[in-house]
Amino acid sequence: QPFISRFAVTCPQYAPIGDMGNGTLFIEVAYKWLGDLIVCIGTERLYGEIFDFRDVRSFSTDNLIDARKKSRKMNIMMNTQDFPVAMVVANDMQEQILRGPMRIMEENPRKRIVHATEDALAFLDEWHNRSARA
Repeated sequence: QPFISRFAVTCPQYAPIGDMGNGTLFIEVAYKWLGDLIVCIGTERLYGEIFDFRDVRSFSTDNLIDARKKSRKMNIMMNTQDFPVAMVVANDMQEQILRGPMRIMEENPRKRIVHATEDALAFLDEWHNRSARA
């Protein structure tokens, strides 16, 4: 059974990347949780990740850059190329913020910014269908 990792960026028990305080703790928790999940189930069972940013009202540039560094480190340490990542945003402003400091480029086939959970799930399916044909 494939596993989809869903992480709401504004977990109430941790500071998020944005407006509820210093997001450093949230970033640490999110990437530790994901790393532990990959070790536990393996990348072959991880169908994809969905990060939901819709409840974030503001973003800290420092925290976004820290998240990008942690993401890059995880990409190097673990084979994260085996699964897609969807980021759900509420509006075009959030999308542009993620494209900037997080460097989420439209041409990256493994990552996509979407505006609804249904679009995130559709992207995960599309990515796997495309990967199976390659």
